[in-house]
Amino acid sequence: MNSFFENRNGQIVSTSGQMPWFSVGQEKYRVLIVEKPGIKYLQKGESKSFDHKFSLESWSNTIVNAIDYVTQNEKIDKDKILLAGHSEGGVVASRVANLMKDKISNVAIMAGEGPSQLYSLYKFADDGTFFNTKEHNMSTSEERINYVKEKWNNILADPTNTEKKFWGFTYLRWSSLLQTSVIDELSNYNGKILILQGTADRAVYPESATIAYTILLTKGKNVELKLIENADHSFNILDKPETDGWKMVIEKIIQWFNK
Repeated sequence: MNSFFENRNGQIVSTSGQMPWFSVGQEKYRVLIVEKPGIKYLQKGESKSFDHKFSLESWSNTIVNAIDYVTQNEKIDKDKILLAGHSEGGVVASRVANLMKDKISNVAIMAGEGPSQLYSLYKFADDGTFFNTKEHNMSTSEERINYVKEKWNNILADPTNTEKKFWGFTYLRWSSLLQTSVIDELSNYNGKILILQGTADRAVYPESATIAYTILLTKGKNVELKLIENADHSFNILDKPETDGWKMVIEKIIQWFNK
């Protein structure tokens, strides 16, 4: 849940692959990583406050405030700021870009959906990737899709509830993140956009990246799409386990940012 922890040697280690940004950026960039609202730095164990603050509004507003603080208090090039979001961070980054408009020059969406996440839930329920387990006991596409629709209706009926959960996350999380999308948020943003997606992703339906790319093109956006062949949700290359796909993707983002 937390983004950093202290290992046995007293070193601060990231939990979600943030550190390669430092190694790839070297001394050329300032890297800002914002801890999730409701979690204290290096906190151990569960956090009830996290569930209460796990929403698109809370996360995006926290990041906006952090960026504003840094740009006002640090010597950086304010004309060129890259914002990157992975997975559910894709729609969060898109919302931040929408809120900050021309203050953000570049946005990179890393396996972060295109349409609402409900699209991926639907598609993976349809093909049996999701909810086709002994626990759910739903062998047909129709059963699984109806299950998703039923759960979504339950969430909409109680959208701010932080006690009720679906798939381990609160109704507040689902309602706030799924009622908008990367496409919706970036339709109001005029900076440069890069969408990166693994073709073997089993958490985000890969086609969602192409949908986002083509729709944003129709809106006249400056957008590029990079599909990473046979990469999973964390950009591990399934047929090339020796390749650090995560680092490779970050390098591609930095190269694009430097154009």
